[in-house]
Amino acid sequence: MNRNATSQICHTTTRIILGISLSTVTATMLLSTTAFAQEQGFGATTDIALGSDSNIYRTQDDISDQFLLIAPKLGFQELHGKHVFTLGYDGTYIKYNDASNLDYENHEIGAKAVFDHSIRLTSEFAVKITDGVELPGINNSITTDNISEFNQIKRQQYEAKVAYGRNASIGQVVLRYQRINNEFDNNNQAFRDYEADRITATFFYRIAPKTRLLFEVADRSIDYTNQFTFNSSSKYRNYLLGAEWTATGKTRGVVKIGQQSQDFDNPLRDDISGLALFADVFWKANTYTEVRLGLSQQTAESAESSIGSFVQTDAKLSIKHEFTPKVSFDGGYIYGEDDIVFSNNRTDTRNTFEFTLSHDSSRLFQTFVTLQSTKRSSNDTRYEYSANSFMIGIKGTFGKKV
Repeated sequence: MNRNATSQICHTTTRIILGISLSTVTATMLLSTTAFAQEQGFGATTDIALGSDSNIYRTQDDISDQFLLIAPKLGFQELHGKHVFTLGYDGTYIKYNDASNLDYENHEIGAKAVFDHSIRLTSEFAVKITDGVELPGINNSITTDNISEFNQIKRQQYEAKVAYGRNASIGQVVLRYQRINNEFDNNNQAFRDYEADRITATFFYRIAPKTRLLFEVADRSIDYTNQFTFNSSSKYRNYLLGAEWTATGKTRGVVKIGQQSQDFDNPLRDDISGLALFADVFWKANTYTEVRLGLSQQTAESAESSIGSFVQTDAKLSIKHEFTPKVSFDGGYIYGEDDIVFSNNRTDTRNTFEFTLSHDSSRLFQTFVTLQSTKRSSNDTRYEYSANSFMIGIKGTFGKKV
């Protein structure tokens, strides 16, 4: 690493430390101004790691680089009677050794309020603001290795939820409203800017002490603000039937299956209809081992102007295991398939393996090693790539868990 790169890393690290300090002071001031709090909590973690990536652009050229990662995370919580208020910050700072033009920062700030109005009525309100980058390879487009920076994206997400009835009730109705604003700032990605509104209604009915059936209907409208010839604005709706359960202290899960449809305003786009699926199952095999299985099939928005939405199927298996009180393993496998229908049908498949081995060096610090391998295959070979990354680092934890 040359002298200029070292100087830039030191400068970046100084900015990060100052940013964390300012965020901590500001949040502490916010907490101290709240009167009559019955309970309050503060927690912070920071990951500092050195890593190597075999394919930073996620192309067939396999351009590699090394990087420094610093990832602070702050969390605050206060309890007022039966009401809960939380505030959080999640940041990622990456400094590359050679491709310094790709250095980036991700910032996510979130706040949530949960109100317990009565024995039957509860509500939640949340906001999340994100300012960062879209890493290559995670969407359905091709990234070129001559870009000067990754796609810059700003997102505002607002959510409100009202529930009549409790989780333990025989019946419960949950209404949820969500609004998302997406805005891209560079690389000619403005055609992907959109505003989305989603309304979801879910009815639960308890058929056994630890099992509930559910019926869910969702309606979503997506309005693209900078598209003309190939406008992808659409209306989406799904109907789902399912069940959630906590069979024992070791097993719990939710499964939903039904029908989804997406109708585009532009008649040149191909409408989508078919199976919708969601599953999340947790199994605690023993005191030291946890297994989680996830499955979903839903539509996803396209990152290419000539293509509308497409059907995305994902399956995930994750395992956590404690070898000793100080040594733990966290690993997983993700299989993804994108069915993209346009003038020529295209199918992309993704296989990702990720493993992290951690050691609790002390009460406050943990060392870790992370390995990740990703491969995307396609019947259009231009979209294929493979990438392997490695990180070794240390995590510091202070206060409550965040």
